[in-house]
Amino acid sequence: MEKERLYDFMVCSLLANIYILQRTSFQCMRQVSNIFEVKATRILRALLTNPTKEWSIRGLASEVKISPGYAHAVILTLIQYGYVTRTVNYKIKITNPTTLLRRGAAYH
Repeated sequence: MEKERLYDFMVCSLLANIYILQRTSFQCMRQVSNIFEVKATRILRALLTNPTKEWSIRGLASEVKISPGYAHAVILTLIQYGYVTRTVNYKIKITNPTTLLRRGAAYH
């Protein structure tokens, strides 16, 4: 009997028959579908207002008065798009403010 992970299910393979044993606790990282939502733009404004500042997620979330979990989801999306990077000490820093401003202007 061979056990393997397939997406978020634990499966058991028995001679070409696959049986789902249990759902695992593995979850995908949450991301935001639209970085120009009302709450997400609070983070964008803070990043664009202080482009040289390095932020922690908790500090950024408390600054713009949103939950750290939602701030983390927005930051993950911004990292994926290449607008934000993590520094050596795991702080968040905006890398491409001009492109982000242009994209925001085109969206609105």
